[in-house]
Amino acid sequence: MAETRNPKEAARLFSRRDALMRKRRALLSLIALAALILALLFIKPEELGYQCPFLKYLNVYCPACGLTRAAKSALYLRFGLAMRYNAFFTISLPFLAYAYIACFAGAMAGKKVLPKAGKRAWLIFFALFLAFGVVRNFEIFSFLAPPAL
Repeated sequence: MAETRNPKEAARLFSRRDALMRKRRALLSLIALAALILALLFIKPEELGYQCPFLKYLNVYCPACGLTRAAKSALYLRFGLAMRYNAFFTISLPFLAYAYIACFAGAMAGKKVLPKAGKRAWLIFFALFLAFGVVRNFEIFSFLAPPAL
């Protein structure tokens, strides 16, 4: 015969399982971030031979053009060079780092440790990201385009 539990005990077990899953996802995201950083340390983006499809077929820079080179430059603390490759990414690094730390800390602690970036903040971030992709293709803002490989 199946064992029946009272609703409070079932809710407690579900809550514990949910917290464990949040911690696992947070740790997996940390492992993925570490792998990305290691890849940036040991792989030269110029040697990958990848060209942005927007640049290749439409001859326009997308908002992410130069992002890999900017991330690698920022990793080596060469922020001036990172700004030349992708200014939006470089300027948004503190926001992205804070957002990651707030989510990670909250998942590990099981409660809100730092204020998280809300949906409105992310919508504004992505709207600015897309606007950056458009603006960097105008002649007057050509300084925002990444340097050629």
